[in-house]
Amino acid sequence: MYSLNDLPKKLTLTSPLVAALGSPAYAEPTTQAAIQNNQVQQNTTFPAMSDNVDAIVNLLSSANLNDQLIVNNNLRQLMEGRNTFRLDAFGDTAFWGDTLKLHKAIAGEKLGGVGPGVSPRTALAVGLKADVDALSPDLVDALKNGQVDLDDPASTQALLKVNAVIGVKGVFDDKGRMTSVGITCALCRTR
Repeated sequence: MYSLNDLPKKLTLTSPLVAALGSPAYAEPTTQAAIQNNQVQQNTTFPAMSDNVDAIVNLLSSANLNDQLIVNNNLRQLMEGRNTFRLDAFGDTAFWGDTLKLHKAIAGEKLGGVGPGVSPRTALAVGLKADVDALSPDLVDALKNGQVDLDDPASTQALLKVNAVIGVKGVFDDKGRMTSVGITCALCRTR
């Protein structure tokens, strides 16, 4: 995940920037000429913003204060929204964890749960997705080299600890044990 520190201090709204961020969504239709002339409404959002912050930063140059404020605010809101979308279970851990005890089924008997547990291979087979960007470079290398046991529920817990399972949020105690699990918006809305 990117933070505001990853973004430049000065931003400008130019046609190349709009192209990099994706098509802006407006309350009213806006012409390409208005975009090129930096006549963009304050409620403009960029839902298809590129994840490549470096490419966006390279497109930016000096701008007037209003453009800087608008774009900075939109990018901040976009990043906050992405974090909420990916990581906030909105309190549903009470249902999935406390009521259904789903975390125990994920963990498996060997890790203090019940049954065989859920391995990364099983999780992927039922349609869950992993966010490779959430993994450390060492873990990515180990995966590429076949050094991670994809049939071990402990590997699933390790992925949950670093928020790498898209749409599933593990809750862990101070000893590293999974105590609950929640579902985030990303589970149903990520392809």
